[in-house]
Amino acid sequence: MAAANLQGMSEKQQPACPLPFGSYAAWATSPNFHAPGTRDNSAKKDDSEMRGLVIGSMMTLAAMSAALADDLRNVNVVNETGYGIKFLGFNNPGDNDWSDNELGGVLGNGQSVYVKFNTADEGCVWNFKIEWADPGYPGVLWKDVDLCKISVLKLHYNRSSDTTSYAAE
Repeated sequence: MAAANLQGMSEKQQPACPLPFGSYAAWATSPNFHAPGTRDNSAKKDDSEMRGLVIGSMMTLAAMSAALADDLRNVNVVNETGYGIKFLGFNNPGDNDWSDNELGGVLGNGQSVYVKFNTADEGCVWNFKIEWADPGYPGVLWKDVDLCKISVLKLHYNRSSDTTSYAAE
């Protein structure tokens, strides 16, 4: 018997129901009652929407985590000096061991290299050093550079003043 049919019945006509929470008519006419074979899919729809929301939220968090996982110190170094560079190294202040070269070969003029820091490395302030590919020219050392505020280092050489500098972006 469908819920709509019960609404028109008098209490005497309604079947007895051993429910402790009220009469069968009150239960059968509630918005959550569905007679056998007439159940709607709103619960399934609500579950499906909730799953979609949860999955979407998880994907958003995963994407944000990946973005945050990029180390703030990672930097793109661009050679705009007019000369080749054979060595590029980054060290914590006070570390004078310049054995780790970030280059796999000579970084030519106009070329760039992306330097990715290891998560075990700590701190934002670093020293960095370059050595020229041409022999006989002294290397250049910059101290206390805050890499957390920089995403690009553009290296420049001024021939008239014989100075090497960088521009941070």
